[in-house]
Amino acid sequence: MLRDMEKLREAEENLQQLELKMNAKANNSENATTKSDNGNRDEEVQQLKLQLEEEREKNEIMKEQMKRGLEEAELEDHHWSAPIDLQHWLQLTYERERIAFEKKQCAAREQFTMARELCEKLNRQRRSLMGMLASVHGKMDNVDQSISQARTIMEEVTQELREREQRWRNIEILAGCTITTNAGIHTLELMLRPQVNGRPHSTYAPSIGMTGGSQ
Repeated sequence: MLRDMEKLREAEENLQQLELKMNAKANNSENATTKSDNGNRDEEVQQLKLQLEEEREKNEIMKEQMKRGLEEAELEDHHWSAPIDLQHWLQLTYERERIAFEKKQCAAREQFTMARELCEKLNRQRRSLMGMLASVHGKMDNVDQSISQARTIMEEVTQELREREQRWRNIEILAGCTITTNAGIHTLELMLRPQVNGRPHSTYAPSIGMTGGSQ
């Protein structure tokens, strides 16, 4: 960063020198006594103007690069990540919620499948038993209602899935760690559960609220 600042300082000095040189050439051009001298000086002034524009563009690029570098350095200085034990508790919470959600999702799918299969069965009965049409029609109303309820539950499950994904993505950003990718619920439970003697693992004692040496 110090080297970049030094380069920027040198570039600004070069820019100032070019500006002074161009102004001097412009003044000399105004005071020129012959057309030939005037034309030559005008050409030199134009060249200096082009150089000046190039230097200005370079300076702007360098300033922008330095600005980005400072912003990145500031982000690194302020980067925070959750303590490792808190990360494991968050991962365990995510895994348990994921399993509960998958059970709910599976139940909703089964309910929808059962209602659809019953509807298909009643359709077949209606075609084969025209004399019992009224009875079958009443059952169809019940099946339609079941399908509608199952569809509503599936929509709720889909919305819940989107909410979970967004929520845990935000938690990962705020915690500065990966939560959805972890060692798995069994490994996490083994790491976090109390030992056989009833005392938690020493690594997690502060998190669970228990302290003390081994017996």
